[in-house]
Amino acid sequence: MKTNRYVQHTEKNLKVFSSEFARIILVTCAEIDTVCRLLCKEIDPSCNFSDDSIRSGDIKEYSKIILDKYPKLINTEIYSNTLQRIIKPWEGWISVPNYQSPEWWKGYQLLKHYRHLHFEEATLEKALYSASALFVILMYLHKTAYNFTADEKNIDWPSCFISRSMQDINGSSDYMDDVEQLPDF
Repeated sequence: MKTNRYVQHTEKNLKVFSSEFARIILVTCAEIDTVCRLLCKEIDPSCNFSDDSIRSGDIKEYSKIILDKYPKLINTEIYSNTLQRIIKPWEGWISVPNYQSPEWWKGYQLLKHYRHLHFEEATLEKALYSASALFVILMYLHKTAYNFTADEKNIDWPSCFISRSMQDINGSSDYMDDVEQLPDF
């Protein structure tokens, strides 16, 4: 939300790139890597993603475990109040044999490894998508780790856990019609 003060979050500005967007993308995607590893270990404790090696898993390997268990994760929607539209941050994530990563992840990889050549990947759009993707994967980890189900009515779910298209971080619930649980739960 703070970046909205400098670059208005509109469709016209989605391709605007900046150092702040680069920072957001690099930090959120590093967290996504960690959270995906943790989610894989929750789903399959025997998976070989080590916590003490430098190279331990990657998004392609995570997709095999996560998408096998939660194939509808790619349909999870976030409603962006600033853009007034739905974002599907994990759309396009396909597991083997025809692996494909989401577009924002491809941009992150270029930015991380070849920032000097691909700084234009640090866009508002990729920052919004990566932050939304982190939000979604954290909710999947939380629900998996605590074995929550849709029919556990006694749990005081935060409103961001319950929606047709989850809400923007700023907490507005204008788009809370047709409330559903996260896909796969």
